[in-house]
Amino acid sequence: MERKQGTQVRQTATAETTIRVSQQQLLTAQLLELGEDALMERVENELNENVALEEGSDKDSDSEDDAPYEDEVFDEGRSSDDPSAGWDDDSEELPVYTAGGGESRSEIPLGDTKSFVDELLSQTGDHEMADEKQEELVRYLIGSLNDNGFIDRPLPSISDDLLFNHNVDASVEELEAALNVLQHFDPAGIGARDLRECMQLQLDRKISDTPKAGNLHRLMVLGLARQAVTEYFDLFKNNERQKLKEKLDVPDDIFSDVLDALHKLNPRPGLSLNEGSGDRSHRVVPDFIIETSVDGNISFSLRGSRIPPLRVSRAYQELIAASSRTTLSASQKEDLKYVKSNVERAENFIEALRKRRDTLYRTMHAIIQRQRAFMLSQDDSDLLPLTGGEIAKAVGVDGSTISRAVSSRYALLDGTLYPLKQFFLRTRRNAEGEEVMKTQVASMLQEVIDGEDKSNPLSDSEISDILVSRGLNIRRRTVAKYRDQLGIPVAKMRRK
Repeated sequence: MERKQGTQVRQTATAETTIRVSQQQLLTAQLLELGEDALMERVENELNENVALEEGSDKDSDSEDDAPYEDEVFDEGRSSDDPSAGWDDDSEELPVYTAGGGESRSEIPLGDTKSFVDELLSQTGDHEMADEKQEELVRYLIGSLNDNGFIDRPLPSISDDLLFNHNVDASVEELEAALNVLQHFDPAGIGARDLRECMQLQLDRKISDTPKAGNLHRLMVLGLARQAVTEYFDLFKNNERQKLKEKLDVPDDIFSDVLDALHKLNPRPGLSLNEGSGDRSHRVVPDFIIETSVDGNISFSLRGSRIPPLRVSRAYQELIAASSRTTLSASQKEDLKYVKSNVERAENFIEALRKRRDTLYRTMHAIIQRQRAFMLSQDDSDLLPLTGGEIAKAVGVDGSTISRAVSSRYALLDGTLYPLKQFFLRTRRNAEGEEVMKTQVASMLQEVIDGEDKSNPLSDSEISDILVSRGLNIRRRTVAKYRDQLGIPVAKMRRK
């Protein structure tokens, strides 16, 4: 009997540990997706909500470990394939990489960057379209978005505008289908017609992106949040929490999680692309500052100087320690349970922040090592084939973690802004099975367009046929994607 009870205790402890690990991984993944501004807001909210979390360092102010860290310098002696070379993985002394000159470093003028529209147009090649007409309708809808990323005109009105002003006959049903494609673009919620639909789209994306294994609670909460938005949106909008809780018929702790999920949604996804209201240009603040020197050294810094050092409340830690030496009443035990819960939450949050910083650093380190030649020359021909899977293997994480680490992040390389995704190059194969670089594809595309008859310019489909005849298997939508990236307009705009 004792053996059986011991086995049950071990099984219960193992299950609790698994749940904690899963929650920790989920929290780390959530923080990894956040940019610095959103992360700063999350930190402030956590400080306000958790009494066991406070600003400050656990180290003495005079300690060498608390001194500012220099930017990591990459030289020939550090070109190991191991991105963790240079520190012990278990060390608590992982450098905090900040922009050396404080906040002024983040105010570097960035000049021209991709516009809000260009950012979305560049995604058209990543989505299946029914035909060229649907692709043109998607492009038109992108140009019709307001500053919040919403379509604020009724589709019948857009249909009339296309017919009378552009001589394009597009039914409401065709526009609905095109809008459905656009609503699968990033960021989630783009192309919504109102706030309710915007929240629904984001929740649908979160549900579809969440693996079922080990995430039943999260999926349940997201499903309830989806129900709240779909069926009881007015109650949520008017902040009638008690009525909403009664409608959902859930206990307090579940309802709290549902509200938390709802409040984390982005009500203005267009602003996440930093669109300016006066024009379609925007300014992007880089997440990494990369600098090269004439002697071949590469250094980089990870921004994050606005995030304050955090620690678990010393008073709460002392309270827990003292409780182990005394006999507690029932009410004191309940209070202690509350204290321990907040301390554990604070420890998990601090650890998630550390892992976020660690992952971002390792990811950029691995990218620089593999694209070292390009970093020094900044010549596209020096970009090597690179996939997220390769970086994931080098960093020691899964592919989805790398996807979160590089998504919507930028690096300022010697004054030029690059999206991190630009450092990842996939190759294509020609008829002979040889690998063809993305830059070569772009070069071939430019050559075909330069040689076309400008009185009768080639359509994307015709360009695709020409490239296929030259041994490059490339579809029309991929031609459109490369053409957009090269800043080349559609055929009718090139006609002279």
